[in-house]
Amino acid sequence: MYQSIGNLLIEPRVSIGFIDGHDFVVLTGVSTTHWEEEPGGR
Repeated sequence: MYQSIGNLLIEPRVSIGFIDGHDFVVLTGVSTTHWEEEPGGR
């Protein structure tokens, strides 16, 4: 979602949850955004 990019620029902490059988697993971390100057990395 494009809305998420703006949110990540303001607040880089992220988490996502998964259901694994009868367990609930949560992954947390810090995001970074990398913008290339030109398409193709040149």
